[in-house]
Amino acid sequence: MRCHCGTSSAWRFFLPSDAKTKLGFIAGGIGITPFRNIVKYLIDTHQSRNIVLFHIANSPEEFAHRDVFDQAKIYGVETIYSITDEQYVGDWQEKRGRLDKIMIQTQCPDYNKRLWYVSGPHNMIDASVAVLKSLGVRRIMKDYFPGY
Repeated sequence: MRCHCGTSSAWRFFLPSDAKTKLGFIAGGIGITPFRNIVKYLIDTHQSRNIVLFHIANSPEEFAHRDVFDQAKIYGVETIYSITDEQYVGDWQEKRGRLDKIMIQTQCPDYNKRLWYVSGPHNMIDASVAVLKSLGVRRIMKDYFPGY
């Protein structure tokens, strides 16, 4: 089933026709856009999928569409937020740091059974793909957002 989400990502990112396929999403910055659209589609059509989303940003203020991802919990979407700004001193109780092997292994133990989608700035995608490949993951789709 294709979810044409109204972004350039719609041609690369689509939901597999088998609803039992486990998915992993990694978003950095503006790269959250295609995932928001896919998740909103699931909410609107009342479909459940097993999705783990890692949303990485500099600070909590940069997490867009958090209301949509919170609503999607009932549809099988688990969102892990992590901030990368080491100097951030605000009230943040969730994850800190860039995506790494330990974060993936801890938060998503079945990582090797998932189809992964990675979206965001070029450097972030390259780093995330390198982490996934170091874990033996080979099913990876990418969508670059150059200029961000």
